[in-house]
Amino acid sequence: MKIAFKIEYLFQFIAFILNPFLGLLSSLYYMFKKDRFVNAFTASLSISLIFIYLPIMYDCSSRFYLYFYQQKSSFLEINLYNKIIIFLHQLFHIEYMSVIYLYTTFIFYIWFFIFKYYKKYADSNKIILLMMIYFISSILYRNIMDLERFYLAVSILLLTIFIVEYKIIKMKALTILTIFFTSTLIHTGAFLLLPIFFISKINLNIKLLAILPILALVFSTNSYYYLSLLLDTPVFTLIDGQTMHLMKAYIDPNSIWGSKNMRYSLVFLRYIELPLMFLIYYKGLILLKNKDSLAIRMVLLLMILAIVFLPYVTLYERFSTTFFIFSIFIIYPVILKKKQDLLLYIILILFIIRFLFINYHIYGMIFTEKYNNVLPNENKKIEMILKPFYYPSVLLLWIDTNGYSDSYIRRESRRGKVY
Repeated sequence: MKIAFKIEYLFQFIAFILNPFLGLLSSLYYMFKKDRFVNAFTASLSISLIFIYLPIMYDCSSRFYLYFYQQKSSFLEINLYNKIIIFLHQLFHIEYMSVIYLYTTFIFYIWFFIFKYYKKYADSNKIILLMMIYFISSILYRNIMDLERFYLAVSILLLTIFIVEYKIIKMKALTILTIFFTSTLIHTGAFLLLPIFFISKINLNIKLLAILPILALVFSTNSYYYLSLLLDTPVFTLIDGQTMHLMKAYIDPNSIWGSKNMRYSLVFLRYIELPLMFLIYYKGLILLKNKDSLAIRMVLLLMILAIVFLPYVTLYERFSTTFFIFSIFIIYPVILKKKQDLLLYIILILFIIRFLFINYHIYGMIFTEKYNNVLPNENKKIEMILKPFYYPSVLLLWIDTNGYSDSYIRRESRRGKVY
């Protein structure tokens, strides 16, 4: 067994060295095969190396300029995410996209690591296939490569809750709080998971959890009024004026984050995601009846908050994204049941539809000639997209030379120069 283990890991690593697509395909093959070992590290290196050569999006370009212009700053005006990038550049001359590659690899490693854990309980290739369908349909390019600061912060917390839930490592309360604080330094949105974590430690009544989604829907119809009243309560008087102004902007329908007038595609996306969320929620309640679970309670509460913030673009996106990331604590155990039901297949179909709608309908244009708002050089973009198909990984890992270098982004990018 140990010899087979080493050979399979070695084979996947050699495939990655030859080419990232070969590395990814070999990893997917071993993911599918029962009693086979998938090298989570090699798999994450492979898919991340492919992603890093795909087109740069809006937020990533904006953060590049934040990093570039503040390399010699007091270090107090930027978040931990960019501080790490600046530190690695100043100490080891590692450029921006190379650090993004490390971030992306870490995010994917968490996903593959968790998949490996659940896979060992699968007793057939059919179950593994269903797990793979969920895994692949959860990968949204825009979320990982454009919301990567938020995605990184939430992924760190996902791994933390996973370790706590399955007692992989014994974590003290101080350690958990430190991880939450670190994630918040990467993205402040991660802070909202801390109260959810503590509330989830309470053994919430199943009947109460069953009616909360309906109450959340009723609340969301006039949520701006209720949330405005909430922010005016004495509890929030200690918050400084600038932060309070920002908080109110997130719930103001007329602000850029509230956005009363949403694009048709984003409205339609809600019609796909809402039934999916309710089905996952229902499955979570059933699991919770049979086994007490901190992680499942967190998933359910995240769905409640996503419903509350349904009318708002940014807040709904953040909470729904977190909900779908954490949904592994419900979906994988449901798939691992020996008897899968119709609702599970409907959930997986909705995940696939969501995957196709977001990756192809909403953001598919970033791979076409129409997408020139960030880096307008179309020939360069196509050249970069094709490189992972035929370049060996050894050369692709030299991102500063063969990929998007700092000098190229600074010279060509139209997005974020205001920094």
